Amino acid sequence: MGPVIAFLPEHADEIHIRSTLHFAIEEAKKSKNRLTVYVNVKSSSSFLEGVFGREDLSRLHRNQSVVINGVKITLESKATLAPYTAHDVILAIHASPTLCAGIDGIKERGSFILVADKADVPDEWINSHQVRLLKAEE
Repeated sequence: MGPVIAFLPEHADEIHIRSTLHFAIEEAKKSKNRLTVYVNVKSSSSFLEGVFGREDLSRLHRNQSVVINGVKITLESKATLAPYTAHDVILAIHASPTLCAGIDGIKERGSFILVADKADVPDEWINSHQVRLLKAEE
């Protein structure tokens, strides 16, 4: 299993999510150029339109992949999480504790990157997973 990395601003907005997506794409370039983005519920992830754009998000919602900067990206949710499927890099956006636990259970994965509101991620989880915290550039 790869490292757990998190960006936890006070409120993770579209700019924070887009920045973390860029970081995750760079991480995926180091492996097999595949990135899986996890959200709690696909149908309620309209907030991603500002991150991916309407056309790419529509494709992702239809279970099609998109390629950004040479990285193949797919969108998954709690309902489609498959613990026995290998994942190169995972980006979880505003993941619930249930989704995080499901991602923890994935048997074969590279980096697990989380972007969420700081208040939504317990310190116990950060400490037990030896999370490397990303900082916003000043």
